[in-house]
Amino acid sequence: MDRMSADEIVRSFNMDKKEFPGSVLFHKGAVIGVMNKACNGDSNRRLVLKYLTGKTTSSQISDAEFYALYKFVMPCKPIGGHWGSARGDVELETMCGTLLSAAVRQAGQTEMFSETLR
Repeated sequence: MDRMSADEIVRSFNMDKKEFPGSVLFHKGAVIGVMNKACNGDSNRRLVLKYLTGKTTSSQISDAEFYALYKFVMPCKPIGGHWGSARGDVELETMCGTLLSAAVRQAGQTEMFSETLR
């Protein structure tokens, strides 16, 4: 799969948000947990959330934003396994790294993150 730019990731997120069907049940804790792992910690996850939604905590985001976040993270748990991303943990880490780099550039800071966080 070709690497998506930050703008493409945000565009996809916003499209998913608009397609929110309403009243969808999903495991919000899994979304945040998998995202925390992919972002290498809570503070980086908050930066990614802010870049995608303009909000820094999951308690502030709307159901439509959570739906789009769910589609972005794609949490899954194989039987007897640990939570991860159905898109692949490395792919999600790369996407989060792309968003973190864009957030840092947007804030006017020097680039301090590698593209993959590893």
